[in-house]
Amino acid sequence: MPVVVPFVVELRARLAALAVPTRVLLVTRVREPLSYYLSFYKWKVAGIQREQRGGHEYGSSFLEWAPHNLQAWSLLNGGIDTIAGPLGSLARPRARAFGAREMRALSSKLAHFDIVAPLEYFDEHLLMIADAIGLPLISHSAVAPPHMGLKKGERLSDALVCPNMTRCRERVRAIAPWDAQLYSAARATFRSQLAAQPRSFHRRLRLFRASRAPAQQEGRVCCARQGKCHDKATGAWLAQPLPCVPGWRALQNLVIDDRGGVCCMSPRARAGAGRARRRRAQVRLR
Repeated sequence: MPVVVPFVVELRARLAALAVPTRVLLVTRVREPLSYYLSFYKWKVAGIQREQRGGHEYGSSFLEWAPHNLQAWSLLNGGIDTIAGPLGSLARPRARAFGAREMRALSSKLAHFDIVAPLEYFDEHLLMIADAIGLPLISHSAVAPPHMGLKKGERLSDALVCPNMTRCRERVRAIAPWDAQLYSAARATFRSQLAAQPRSFHRRLRLFRASRAPAQQEGRVCCARQGKCHDKATGAWLAQPLPCVPGWRALQNLVIDDRGGVCCMSPRARAGAGRARRRRAQVRLR
């Protein structure tokens, strides 16, 4: 934020002044405060605490380690390790002193961003990014980074880190009031942006989610392999189907592109799907 964002903002202004046909999109994500703290602790701090010899520079538990205003301070200043490090770090008092003036500075910088999304709206914000810069197809997969300092494949659960989750939540609420304000403001703004999206956006969002849901693998059918598509905008049948978008058959009959094209299963494919459903029903009856 202190170095890269001002440069990008200036670059965006220069490109606009020169009428360069390039879209520079600024996006960031925020997270519910306790979730943010737990994630950072499990990823980096827990392993360091385990490897400590003698003293307890980083504390001996999540509650003992947790610094003040972790997300808001690091988003404004960068260098999260400076306040998330040893308990005696000189930066920790500065994080404790984070106040209204610093919050106004952070809000001013976030105003340069096109999208500030709560993490739980990941799919929604990814589709907004795609629409803003013209990406025709998008996808993502979950990645679980290793927890530093732990055995290979070892994962810490929230319950293991915080056996008394109520106590951890109360502690984070007490030490990170500006994290809570940051998250609340970002959530309210993003929900307003989401509500302003057209109905077609929400239809495509359902299709996007269905295309990735592991539980729906069995029901995936590639609509582009099953028949022609009808272009509602012109009323014509397209010789070439729209790009293949996997998902539930029911969702494939929704609008899946900006022209209003609808994927249609051929009669043979519909009949085959019906026979498959009847066979599954017979198996369940037996």
